[in-house]
Amino acid sequence: MLLADSDENAIARRLGLDISIPANDQNQDPMVAFEQSRVADLAALYNAIAALSTAATLDQLLAQSEAVQARICKMSPTMISPDEELAFSMQMQAMRDSCRQALGH
Repeated sequence: MLLADSDENAIARRLGLDISIPANDQNQDPMVAFEQSRVADLAALYNAIAALSTAATLDQLLAQSEAVQARICKMSPTMISPDEELAFSMQMQAMRDSCRQALGH
């Protein structure tokens, strides 16, 4: 089950981060805001990769892994570097392959 974008706010709150946009943008350091957003996005991505293990069928696993890969591509290059994109893609593929074997395929 993939996390919706709104879940990123919940993850950020659990991590003690405030990624909301302040009323007065002059008080917010753009770099801090970027890093807070990046942390929330990365946490949501890791949760989405981990959620591949909940797929009950091969079709569900493939659909979820495609959505995770699309999320990784969407994050690059603004939130993650091309090297990070490759690393996350490889992690997702390894998880998908392990889950596929666990499903008996």
